[in-house]
Amino acid sequence: MPRWILEAATNTATVTGTLVDRGQALGDRILTALPSIVITVGLAWLVLRMLRGAIRQTIRRVLERRGEAPREIALRLNTLASIIESAVRFVVLIVAG
Repeated sequence: MPRWILEAATNTATVTGTLVDRGQALGDRILTALPSIVITVGLAWLVLRMLRGAIRQTIRRVLERRGEAPREIALRLNTLASIIESAVRFVVLIVAG
């Protein structure tokens, strides 16, 4: 068998072995990091849900004290809640990220 065929086969086996090793290392890193990623995402989601309800209730109470029409209250509630929720979401993503 010619020498170049043996060298090509050896190089192919080396490259394949390296790719398999890298794939296993990547899989190990993913499996190691996966629980912490799932916990972080779950906690961030929970915090956002809890804060969303609290924000809406607080804004509704403040706006209802002013004695405005229910339609005006609903419009302002949605606007203020959207702005505050976006700010809170940004902070949670920064902390979680």
